[in-house]
Amino acid sequence: MGKMRNRWCSLVLYPESQAEAIEKATTTFPCVWITHDKDKGPDGELMKPHVHILCHFGNARYFSGIAKELAVPEGAVNRVDNPEKAFAYLTHDNNPEKYQYDKADLCFHDFAMGEADQAGAAEEEQVVQLLEMPQGLTRRQAARWALENGCWAAYRRGYAIFRDIREEEAALGSARARAERIEALERAAQYEKEHPVSVVMGGAVGRLVAASEGQPWTGPEH
Repeated sequence: MGKMRNRWCSLVLYPESQAEAIEKATTTFPCVWITHDKDKGPDGELMKPHVHILCHFGNARYFSGIAKELAVPEGAVNRVDNPEKAFAYLTHDNNPEKYQYDKADLCFHDFAMGEADQAGAAEEEQVVQLLEMPQGLTRRQAARWALENGCWAAYRRGYAIFRDIREEEAALGSARARAERIEALERAAQYEKEHPVSVVMGGAVGRLVAASEGQPWTGPEH
C-alpha cells in the first residue's frame, strides 16, 4: 500500500478526533468536501458526523505521504479511479436510497473536476456573472446564487478567489459606510450650529440642538 499513488484520492475524516487533519487538508490540498451528518447505518441509527474530502492533485502523490502529512492512518486515504462518481457520492446523487445532501453545502479549495464537467455559459461569461454576485451573502447563499445563475462550474473552480473578493468588498463597504455616517453626523451638527431650526412640538416652539460635537439634532431645547 505504501507504493500506491494517484492524482485522485478521497478521505473520510471525523471532526470529533481528526479536526486538525480536516483543517489542513481543506486549506492546503486542491479538494472539494462536505460534512455528512445525516447518514444512517444499517440499523437506522444516525452515524457519527464525518467529512468526505475528494482531492485532485496536479501530479500523482503517494498515499503514504498524504497520510503522513495529515497525521492519519494510511488506510484513510482511498484511491479514486472514477472522479465523476466520487464527486456525485459527496451529495449521494448516485445513491438515491441515502440522504440527499444539498450541492450548496459543498466546499471547495483550488479544485477543478476538468473541462468536461463545465455546465452553463462559457467560463468568461460565468466569471463576469459571478462578479455581479450581491454582497452580504452567506457561503450557502452564495453557492445557491451561483447554481441558480448558471455559473456553478466557474464558482466551484475559483471558490477561494470569489470568497476573498466577497470578504474584501464587505470590509471595504463597512469602512465606507462608517465613514459616510460619521461625515453625515458631522455635517448635521455643524449645520445646526450655524442655522438653528425652530420647530413646533406639541404646541410649543423649540429648537433642535446637537447634544455633543459630531452628533445631529438630538432633542428640543425650550
